[in-house]
Amino acid sequence: MKFFKSLFGESKNDKPETRHLDHPRDLQLGDVLKFGFMPAVDVSNGEFVIKAINTYDTAAGQKPKTVFSLEGVAGEFSLAVLKQRGRETLEIGRKVFPNDVEAIFDIEAFGAVLSLEGGTQHILNRHNEPQGLMGWTASVYYQEAGVEGYFHAGDYREKALSESVDGYTAFDYYLLVSPDRSHGIQAEVYDGGRTEVTLQCYLPVSKVEEMWPLKRDGNS
Repeated sequence: MKFFKSLFGESKNDKPETRHLDHPRDLQLGDVLKFGFMPAVDVSNGEFVIKAINTYDTAAGQKPKTVFSLEGVAGEFSLAVLKQRGRETLEIGRKVFPNDVEAIFDIEAFGAVLSLEGGTQHILNRHNEPQGLMGWTASVYYQEAGVEGYFHAGDYREKALSESVDGYTAFDYYLLVSPDRSHGIQAEVYDGGRTEVTLQCYLPVSKVEEMWPLKRDGNS
């Protein structure tokens, strides 16, 4: 905990912590979590602080996805808690640059995925896994989604999503997953062509080994 000790009071005179943190879905800004061992070496056994909480709405009829932005010694990552086939799963993400995408996939094949008119039947094969991305990719992916999505800045777990056009940013959303559902690729294409690509790992909730709520002057 050396990296984050400055966030927590250690004085014996500190008021006792009144907020309990039992599940990663309840994380708040400033909280800290520690992962267990996992194939993605840059997050394996790492400690991270919650630096931001935002919301994605990408499927009609399904709950919006709360996404936690994580910051640690190894860099910045994302975390969400999903319900998949009746059980909860962690979705841990790492954004990658265009040169990383080109190193992993055939760029023409990847580009063919990014079209809402192109259907959702694409298959994407990995050509290479760069050393710096070991554990983040699978050998093959199948497309699951190609829809319009909406990004809402902020935490909407306890309030309704904004319906004002000024309250969200629209984008084209694409999702591909590996056959065993251990890995995924998410692409967001915004107006003007700006594209953000995120490599994702899907892991049991138990991979979050420890969590520490941020002390807020003794109040939860």
